[in-house]
Amino acid sequence: MKPGRLLAASVFAFGTVYLALTFLIPEPSGGYAAVGPRAFPIMIGIGLIGCSIWIGLGKVQSSPVRELQVNWQLFAFSAVTFFTYILLLDSIGYVLATVGFITLESRLLGSRSWLRNLTVGCVITALVYAIFSALLGIPLPGV
Repeated sequence: MKPGRLLAASVFAFGTVYLALTFLIPEPSGGYAAVGPRAFPIMIGIGLIGCSIWIGLGKVQSSPVRELQVNWQLFAFSAVTFFTYILLLDSIGYVLATVGFITLESRLLGSRSWLRNLTVGCVITALVYAIFSALLGIPLPGV
């Protein structure tokens, strides 16, 4: 069996089992929620099955494997930034912590414009906050 077909079969099997197990997630009674706890897991399961079919049809081109060089210093700084974000999330709130995190991570990942990093951090934070607060009704940590 070709490696691509083996991968496709493995992802299909995993996606099928995953999708079947999502239906074991209990739905809350009352029917007040527009989106239940099964919605996102079902989408992920369907996505896995779709990707497996895509791989199986040979739509994914394989490229020669090359050895990756890991920048451990960058990894360490990124990990420290992430753990600091987690620690500060409750104390300074979602908005400030997330803007700071995205701004610093952008810098660590190669962006050299602090103004652009800060702008992107503010826009992403505002969009996610709006989606969770207004659309989904899920409160995020405040100050």
